[in-house]
Amino acid sequence: HTQHNMSQQQMAALSASDRKNVESLLSQMGDTSKPLYVGRIEKYKHKTDKRVLIVTRNRLYCMKPSGKIARSGHLLDLVSLSSTMAKDLEITFKSFKIFIPMADDNYDILNAIRQAYESNFSQVPSELKYRVTVKHANKLDSLNNLPKGVPVDVYRSLCLYRNTPSREDITWDLTHRHSQKLALAHFDRFEPLTQADILVVLETVAYISFFTEVSLRGVRVERDTWPEVTDILKRARGMTCLDLAGTIGSGAIGFSQFANRLSENTSLRLERLHLEDNVLEDRGATALAGFLQHARHPLRVLNIARTAITGKGMVALAMAMSVNSKIVEGLQEFYVQGNKLGEDGSKALAEWLVGHPLVLQRLDVSDTLLDVHVVVDAISKGSSRTLEYINLSGNSIEKEAANAIIIWLRVLCGLPRQLLPRNVSRSPANSFLALQSSSSASSSSPFGSGTGGGGGGASGGDTTTSSANTSQT
Repeated sequence: HTQHNMSQQQMAALSASDRKNVESLLSQMGDTSKPLYVGRIEKYKHKTDKRVLIVTRNRLYCMKPSGKIARSGHLLDLVSLSSTMAKDLEITFKSFKIFIPMADDNYDILNAIRQAYESNFSQVPSELKYRVTVKHANKLDSLNNLPKGVPVDVYRSLCLYRNTPSREDITWDLTHRHSQKLALAHFDRFEPLTQADILVVLETVAYISFFTEVSLRGVRVERDTWPEVTDILKRARGMTCLDLAGTIGSGAIGFSQFANRLSENTSLRLERLHLEDNVLEDRGATALAGFLQHARHPLRVLNIARTAITGKGMVALAMAMSVNSKIVEGLQEFYVQGNKLGEDGSKALAEWLVGHPLVLQRLDVSDTLLDVHVVVDAISKGSSRTLEYINLSGNSIEKEAANAIIIWLRVLCGLPRQLLPRNVSRSPANSFLALQSSSSASSSSPFGSGTGGGGGGASGGDTTTSSANTSQT
């Protein structure tokens, strides 16, 4: 507020012609933010045609007396600010440099630039921020209590940076979600999203910590765009859920780059990752395994359904998840359906299930050419106590696999007593036959009804079920 009042006073001190030129320039550039600093500067000593320096929340402009732009740079391209003498000031951008040898208000300019940058881009990693070198550090304003930019301001600034028109539907959505404290950035609702739009909305999320859930489900990201996407997501620190279902297409190479760069984000606290309906193949699975092996935060949900992964890819994933205790201790939902795991993938999955103290609650391995017996046997030894949902449909269940399922359900899931055989051999075959006998002996529900169900039991040498007080099924 103080900076805004100062800029109004600075504008009032300009000539009418300069004020008109400043307003015209900002309008032409599409920069709707209010200036934080406006003032005349001498670019060189002993020169009478002074330039006008303008600092907004988005850019810095150096304007000629004619009203034309001499230099202009977005704050994200700022490299350094330096003032090592009493009144000098050097502003360095990636493509140009402005040196002001005699600036009576050099620290006003410095503070305006710093406040503008921090209000929108405080989440930029320190290694990517500009450097500040000053003689009198005590003249720099504190940025600790500076109000942070709202998502829509960051979005508009990034549109200026990428020369991409801002969209009213995205602007409205960002404003609405921020006002309602909705931390879900579901950009899949916008049609159509250009590749430039994708980069801008992802950067908006990366540069602020407000949004924690990001969805681009079904929005196709072209292969040439993936390198920039990976660089952006490498900087996203507040994100806990990333949904890229159906975005990659046949982009195993692009996804490999993405997974490798995502591993470099040491501050990432990703809890849910959706990659289903992409053609990752085993190459993409291997890259994902590299990310999982080095993940520093427990992943709760991993969905790689229908991603063209075979047993080779599953072996890599299982090995990586076995090595990383964060994954072992945290993964609650694992969706693998629609891939062709086969014998090798089934064994790898089984070894992971039985070899670690899992907290797995949901597992979908439907339509995976699964060796059901191997996997179910592993579940009964490993994660059966926590598992709430499992989908084995679409796989061939032979007698041996069926027996394993019966044992698991009977002993480890605590089915009612009438399903448990009494005084018979505990071999899988007898268990299977006993369940067949008990479930076909009566048309009554083996689970009983609300009033009298569950009261019947088996006794003696035969397996029986009580039909008294049970409801029909």
